[in-house]
Amino acid sequence: VDRDDSGACTGGAVALSSIGPRPLLLEEELSDLIRQGDVSAAAEAAYKVAMPLSTHNTSSLWRKKMVRVEVRRALAQILG
Repeated sequence: VDRDDSGACTGGAVALSSIGPRPLLLEEELSDLIRQGDVSAAAEAAYKVAMPLSTHNTSSLWRKKMVRVEVRRALAQILG
């Protein structure tokens, strides 16, 4: 989360890891939503672009759903 000198949120990004062959930085997709404080919309946007590989022990559908949950939790805590 980016903040200005007064502490107001000016944007941000989310990095998704452990769901694909490399980390995925979601900056353009989420910056405006984070700036607006729209945690649910940012979590939904992250969910939509997440494409977990099916090579792990847990199902790719479960891991995709967890993207929404974890992004929502992280942003809620940071933007609190």
